[in-house]
Amino acid sequence: MGQRVNSAAFNPYIFYGIAIAFLALLGILAYLGWVRTKNSDDFMLAGKRVPPWLMAISYGSALISTSSIVGFGGKAGEVGLAMVLIVAINIGMGVIMAYIVFGPKIRAVGTKMGAQTMPELLGLRFKSKFIQGVAGVVNFVFMPLYAGAVLVSVSRLMETIIGINFGVALIIYAVIIAIYVVGGGLKGMIFADAVLGILKFVGVATMFIIVLSKAGGFGAFSAVSQVPVPEALVKEGVRSFGTLPVFGSPIWWQLITTLFFGISVGLLSQPQLGVRFLTLKNTRDIKIAVGFGAVFVLVVNGGGILTGALSNLAAYSNPAIGKTAIEMVGMNVDSIIPFAIRSFLPEWLGYIILFTLFSAALSTSTAQIHTMATSLGYDFMIKGLKVKASIGLVKAAALISLAVVIIVGYLLPKSIVATATAMFFGIAASVFLPSICGAIFWKRCTRAASIASMLTGIGTIVFMYFFVHIKESASIGLCNMFFGKPSLFEGNWLSMCDPTCIAVPLSFLVLFVVGFLTKVTNEESI
Repeated sequence: MGQRVNSAAFNPYIFYGIAIAFLALLGILAYLGWVRTKNSDDFMLAGKRVPPWLMAISYGSALISTSSIVGFGGKAGEVGLAMVLIVAINIGMGVIMAYIVFGPKIRAVGTKMGAQTMPELLGLRFKSKFIQGVAGVVNFVFMPLYAGAVLVSVSRLMETIIGINFGVALIIYAVIIAIYVVGGGLKGMIFADAVLGILKFVGVATMFIIVLSKAGGFGAFSAVSQVPVPEALVKEGVRSFGTLPVFGSPIWWQLITTLFFGISVGLLSQPQLGVRFLTLKNTRDIKIAVGFGAVFVLVVNGGGILTGALSNLAAYSNPAIGKTAIEMVGMNVDSIIPFAIRSFLPEWLGYIILFTLFSAALSTSTAQIHTMATSLGYDFMIKGLKVKASIGLVKAAALISLAVVIIVGYLLPKSIVATATAMFFGIAASVFLPSICGAIFWKRCTRAASIASMLTGIGTIVFMYFFVHIKESASIGLCNMFFGKPSLFEGNWLSMCDPTCIAVPLSFLVLFVVGFLTKVTNEESI
């Protein structure tokens, strides 16, 4: 995995001391959430009295997880500074657009209708148990892709930095999540996010500053273009670590359509993020939270991506290494940030950063498992199947959700974290974004339009992953089985264009066409 540049001797007392202090902190935060979680409203929406600064940190912690730091930072180690555009997208779409345009409407409509989850908001708005049930099932079925990516990212950190077997690391992390979510619900999670978000902010900023210094200071942003690109990446279209990949190359299509477009539209349709707006006391608090959210994303997301982008220069220019970071990790982009921590930071600081990134993963994982649990237990079973409501049922659903995520995380391949994250964002946008826009912005949007749009999004995404987008269709094999080739459009740009670019516009088109062709019946007014 590469030679450690810093020769500080490992002191087990420091490591275990940090570990005990961190776990004790998590225990205290989980306990505080547990004693304050007295009913399902506390578990689902944190009592609806969260201050704006705390919501912003909680939202940012859920948005910028270890999959964003490790996955997108690792991707920056593969394609270079071009990944910095993700930071602008996250702030523009994930904070400014989400807080100023979507947030107030989501809170206003959700509060008026008494919604506790995003699927329930859609179900109540269109007076359709079917919509709520389908939305809940989509969350439960597809979110493990994103949640599994987070599990992989933190497990790779533990594997690389402290030498724990990947599978064992996965189980250890999962047990902590189980205690955390089942114990405190959303109130417990938001309490912890306040502390863990600050740790994440300081930790990532420190990591970036150290790697920047190892790469030569601010001159590194121009010098990184001179680092030789490995031949394997040149064949994929990477020409320099300081510029965009070659237009039309496989990695260009992935960067532009999967990461940039998929993330930008997906940020507005994340159920585990949208539910945060329902926790505030009033709509005015959402706009107050914008500044906190923007700074948090700029430092945490930007710090992780720049660390990955500059790690190639830091490694290549160091005589003790002499190769790029991506070559040192065997071209596995998910290991670039762990490599940077292990190679360039003092050992004791590396362990602190490890626990900081562990906290980053924990923030997002708990939000994901909470969303899956409420989707399965509340939206599908309680509301859809009419099972008797109880907080115990939702907590049981959380454990089932966690088991599914562990299996998915264990089966995911290498170099998957950033791609899996973007895939879920794209799926969420294809299925939810048109209906969310119709529910909160378009008064005459009909039940039929929402249903048609959601089914179009699901159908288009599944069809394209199975038969068109060659990266997935070739692995799945059904297209080759039925048509004798890995993609229906093999050799055509459509085989490399992310399905989100087709599914999102098509599902919006269906929403508008069906909406204008059908009449409003008993849908809830906004």
